[in-house]
Formats: sequence, C-alpha cells, structure tokens
Amino acid sequence: MNTLSELLAILRKRRGLSQYELSTRAGLSERQVSRYETGGAAVMSARSFSGLLATLPETDEEREAMLAALAALAGE
Repeated sequence: MNTLSELLAILRKRRGLSQYELSTRAGLSERQVSRYETGGAAVMSARSFSGLLATLPETDEEREAMLAALAALAGE
C-alpha cells in the first residue's frame, strides 16, 4: 500500500495535473500540495483532504485507497 503522500503524487500525475493545477482545483495553495506530496506536512486538515478527495480519485478503488492511506496515517 502506498502512503498518502505517494498516492497523492501518483494520482496527480495520472490525471496529468501540475501541482499548481491540483491546488487550484482542490482549493489549496501550491505549497500545501507540494508539502503533502513530499511528506513535509505533519497534519492535513479535513478541508484539505476533502478538496483532494473531490479532485483526484476517478474510481471507487482510488477513493478507497486514499481513505485507507489517510486511516493508516492517522493510526501512526
């Protein structure tokens, strides 16, 4: 299973989005997206995760993978 950081980068690239494009669509700053993808952000707000969840996954599998990665992060 991928970490949430890895999964965000994988899905963003799969969609052909730059970090800037993702940030605009998800209602985040480009810096936030970068920090989330590199693991530099220790905490992700529910609002940020909701924006990413509404933007990135195209399939139920991808959505479930994001939720599972978040749950794994919370359990650490």
